Amino acid sequence: MNSLLSRAVELQHAAHTLMYLGMDGEPLYSDDF
Repeated sequence: MNSLLSRAVELQHAAHTLMYLGMDGEPLYSDDF
């Protein structure tokens, strides 16, 4: 179960990082694509 929790935390971190990859510092949303 610990492995699943650590993977969930990694996924959350990756999603948060990807959400803020805008060139001008603005968050990107899937609606923009």
